[in-house]
Amino acid sequence: MNSEKEYIITLNNKKYVIINMLSYYQKKYVYLTALDDFSDYIIGEILEDKIIEINDHNLLGKLIVEFSRHNK
Repeated sequence: MNSEKEYIITLNNKKYVIINMLSYYQKKYVYLTALDDFSDYIIGEILEDKIIEINDHNLLGKLIVEFSRHNK
């Protein structure tokens, strides 16, 4: 993970903007969208200086609800 600016992250040579971050059950999660394609998004867990994409559909659903609550 390469942090170029406060809200821009480079993953696999692609730039993403941080939309939101939250803590959920003592883990940190981030919601990112690609700078050049807002339909390209990642919801991932932050572990040390890495972002691990969440693939568990049950957890994704719960995190989406939490991100929407966190945005209000």
